[in-house]
Amino acid sequence: MDEFPILNEAVKKMVPPYKLTVCFQKEKQNDLYILKKQGLIKCEITNVQVDIVIKVTEPFFENLVKGKVSLYSLIKSNEVTVKGSYRHILKLDAILYLRNII
Repeated sequence: MDEFPILNEAVKKMVPPYKLTVCFQKEKQNDLYILKKQGLIKCEITNVQVDIVIKVTEPFFENLVKGKVSLYSLIKSNEVTVKGSYRHILKLDAILYLRNII
């Protein structure tokens, strides 16, 4: 899936006014996504500055972007590794986890 929309209006207000770029490093490929008010959208451009890098396996990636599990819990259980600003990581975690709650 190339797009994970934000359905909750309150969560849309949490999205920063600037683009937050996230690279998901999976076993076979790296996927670049940009967080916007519409949601997490896959980006085909490769020469952009990345704000957060998340090394994750495919099953955990799906659960994370669908809001079934929080990024914090995956970090705590050593299922993912994350690089980036602590502020950006917390914001992304909250948005992904809460985005489908209506």
